[in-house]
Amino acid sequence: MTPTRKMILGIALCATLAIAGTVHVSAAWAQGPGSGGWHRHGHPGMGGGRDGGFMAALHQLNLSDAQKQSIHGIMSTAHTSMQSSRAAPSAALQAFATALPDDPNYPQVVANAIQQSQQMAAEHIRHMSDIRTQVYAVLSADQKKQLPALLTKIAAERQQKWQQQPAPADGN
Repeated sequence: MTPTRKMILGIALCATLAIAGTVHVSAAWAQGPGSGGWHRHGHPGMGGGRDGGFMAALHQLNLSDAQKQSIHGIMSTAHTSMQSSRAAPSAALQAFATALPDDPNYPQVVANAIQQSQQMAAEHIRHMSDIRTQVYAVLSADQKKQLPALLTKIAAERQQKWQQQPAPADGN
């Protein structure tokens, strides 16, 4: 597989996983604080932890029941709005999945897939930003002050964990 094809497949996969991850964690939150949605691992991570630890940090902020309920409402709404993004892959990504480099239309198929992947990723980031802004508004001034240190701590822990993983074998 050529490096360009690997890159394009990576972009398409990341965009698809980002959208799917948001829908998954939104569903966990939609179940509510008392049902395991609040305390589940891989939980409120706005995409399984790809949010920089924002949602994981919330668990360390001693949220009140009212705050948890508000966040539950925000995530339920997010889940509903993300249902439309869960639709089948776009025609551009489907065309790329079956395109071969010797096809005379291959460069255009690649360009269309890149454009669609970029649009999906941008939409996902906008959506996640909206959710983060709404959740942040629920926090008290004291909780907002604690958040930067928690995010730094979580990022350092994730970096250390990532560095401890074995390197992938060559030839993949």
